[in-house]
Amino acid sequence: DEVNASSYFSADDFVYKTANVIDNNLKTWWSTKRNDFSSNWLQVTFNASEAIRGIEIHGGSHYPDYPNYGDIYSKNHRVKTAVLEFSDSISETMQEFKFSPRNTRYVILKIKTWYPTEKWKDLCVSHFKVFK
Repeated sequence: DEVNASSYFSADDFVYKTANVIDNNLKTWWSTKRNDFSSNWLQVTFNASEAIRGIEIHGGSHYPDYPNYGDIYSKNHRVKTAVLEFSDSISETMQEFKFSPRNTRYVILKIKTWYPTEKWKDLCVSHFKVFK
């Protein structure tokens, strides 16, 4: 699988790159650039058309002991609602993504609303899992 995004954020020697959403580590995450909130997207592309039946997303940064800050989950924006777009041109809008199995070459996540932050203005996704 390949992961791409509209942008990614870097600051303080940290790079919040797209590959972080598929590394099975909730202490890493992808963040958009701060000016990319309204046009953000995250895309997972498969080598061939795959039958998928659901998506699991962990919005926010799940890092309970971040150096100098402690638990930072609520200190960043977290996904509230999003749209999934598939290669068959069909889209789903909701917070939890369960659907009838469909064949697709890719899935694009477009975040539409987010929970407010207590500190930083970063929009974070730490996990994007496709169920096949």
